[in-house]
Amino acid sequence: MATEVIKVVLIDDDEDDFLIIKGLLEEVMEPCYQLSWVDNFDRALEQIVTQAYDLCLLDYRLGRINGLELLKKIREKGCNLPVIVLTGQGTHEIDLEAMKLGADDYLNKNEVTPTLLERSIRYAIERRKMEDELFKEKERALVTLDSIGDAVITTDVAGRITHLNLVAEKTTGWRNVEVKNMPLFKAIQLIEEFSRELILNPVQRAVREDRIIKLPAPCLLLNREGEEFAVEGMASPIHNRENKTIGVVLVLHDVTEQRRLLREIAYQANHDHLTGLVNRVYFEERLQALIERTRLTNQEHAVFYFDLDQFRKVNDTCGHFAGDQILKQIATLLKQKHRKTDTIARLGGDEFGIILENCSAEEGCALADEMCRLIKDYRFSWEGKPISISVSLGVAIVNTKTVNFDKLMGAADQACCIAKEKGGNRYHLYQDDDFDLSRLHGEMKLLPLINRAFEDNRFCLYYQPIVPVDGQTPPSWFEILIRLFDERGDKLLPGRILPVVQRYNMMLEIDRWVLDRFFQYFQENESCLRGKPYTFNINLSGAALNDDYFLEYIEDLFAQYKVPPQQVCFELTETIAIANFNQALNFIQKLKAFGCRFALDDFGSGLSSFSYLKFLPFDYLKIDGNFVKNINENLIDQEMVKMINTVAHLMGIQTIAEFVEEQAVQEQLGVIGVDYMQGYWIAKPAPLEKLKL
Repeated sequence: MATEVIKVVLIDDDEDDFLIIKGLLEEVMEPCYQLSWVDNFDRALEQIVTQAYDLCLLDYRLGRINGLELLKKIREKGCNLPVIVLTGQGTHEIDLEAMKLGADDYLNKNEVTPTLLERSIRYAIERRKMEDELFKEKERALVTLDSIGDAVITTDVAGRITHLNLVAEKTTGWRNVEVKNMPLFKAIQLIEEFSRELILNPVQRAVREDRIIKLPAPCLLLNREGEEFAVEGMASPIHNRENKTIGVVLVLHDVTEQRRLLREIAYQANHDHLTGLVNRVYFEERLQALIERTRLTNQEHAVFYFDLDQFRKVNDTCGHFAGDQILKQIATLLKQKHRKTDTIARLGGDEFGIILENCSAEEGCALADEMCRLIKDYRFSWEGKPISISVSLGVAIVNTKTVNFDKLMGAADQACCIAKEKGGNRYHLYQDDDFDLSRLHGEMKLLPLINRAFEDNRFCLYYQPIVPVDGQTPPSWFEILIRLFDERGDKLLPGRILPVVQRYNMMLEIDRWVLDRFFQYFQENESCLRGKPYTFNINLSGAALNDDYFLEYIEDLFAQYKVPPQQVCFELTETIAIANFNQALNFIQKLKAFGCRFALDDFGSGLSSFSYLKFLPFDYLKIDGNFVKNINENLIDQEMVKMINTVAHLMGIQTIAEFVEEQAVQEQLGVIGVDYMQGYWIAKPAPLEKLKL
């Protein structure tokens, strides 16, 4: 199935903005965005009108020219192309001005993320399509003034009312006989919903310009009694046989209920139904955006993750309804006592999270201590009986060192576990030197979850493309990865799971599960895969090399599922290969003779010499991502990559760079001569079942 391609044009005289937008769009998995760039104001209007673009991104500042001037000309040309205005100023006045001139959305460049940009583009295109369909439908309905469901008002060329249909009478509060020959805007008022400003008379414009005039959205109609109705509509000139304009028909569609339902649906999608707090989905979106923004602003923020101490006892002794009431009381208390800028969420069960923007570690700890005392001292009760409630609270800090959402929440979770381990009713600030203790608590918590995951089949295969550095061919080479989902359906990344699996000797079981599921996947997609130029990399652990029966197990899988060995490449890390040298040599030789290929993963991480490469016949060498990700800035890393690449090529081994996360790194790899690359710059890992073959 072909990937959807959306053509976007960026009107901006700043090449840096173009590169940023290009990078954001390339992070989106689907659909595929084709970005064009126009930096000349004089050429922009002609190109927009003549080229088949799906959407326009328009910078508010085009040198000394205001971008909204171009937006105005676009709309005056009758061009219906969706337009999103970009600015770095972030003022509400610019927002309103852009929307008045026909912009579909407004984004602050300093706050744009891939998710936000993708969502805005999608909504703009879909909304424009919906509007087009709506107006086509209304044009067909305009053949009669008795349009079912719509208010229809006709006027003469001077704007005096000549007729109201029944719906119009009910909506405006006027009867036909009362408004005959009355100027339209003495009977009703049309205002913009947010600014409350009067909308310019669409009837006069329809007569003057002799064309259909659409009401700007969002629009409100104020009737005779002062009631407000959310409306969409248009004013269309009425012509006689000589094509002379003799009046105007104004059609108003009442969308009050639709907008109410949309607001309600949006609220329900983002809020917990029991407590009224925002839910996990909204909390994660806000926190992810804050992490990305922090990398640009260098500000510091705090995140609280906490649960109630011994809350199960409340449910067991008083019942779940009592527990629900306690949770609602806690939510009310949190909303009353926290800052308006804080984001407070119920994450599930008795777990809560709070995002405190512009909050240092010191301030966060003070607020955490205050919150623990506040909840402990509050008198909760059920049926007149007092209930003692306390919390264990973990504090994690968001700053420029924050790697990603999962690690941040993992740190807050671990800090919460330490607070609970110390007796509860306290907070704990996560710090790097707490790593060992935090890991131990995290592992103890994850172990039963992993055991149940095997029984409940909650593991899932993901894939990530490996592509040539020159980027000239589409992806046909993929590394197979494993992900675990907990009982709530939340994804747990390998960084949290693998240490537990290794500590408790479960790696062999993981290796077997990955191989079984991958071979099943190949069989299910045999018609698309067999004999095609697809290669799949599968990671193996040291436990697999040391198992006496694992090699035979792999050979049996190839025989059972008829998977061509040439399409499978096994990966071994440098550390595993050296620690299990003899087993690795025997393993590689036998499977290479069978037709498989091998890649040495994380090369450079173990600081081993190149000498053993002469004895282990690897086909590919994957350069450790810690050397790769900063090669455009760190000369030492750059020289290390050059050395590894040169020696590998001399030995007839092709190279793959890991952790390629930006274009500059790809360009530097091309200069060095690395063969392949892998990383977020190319694509993030995605579920294997979504791989388009």
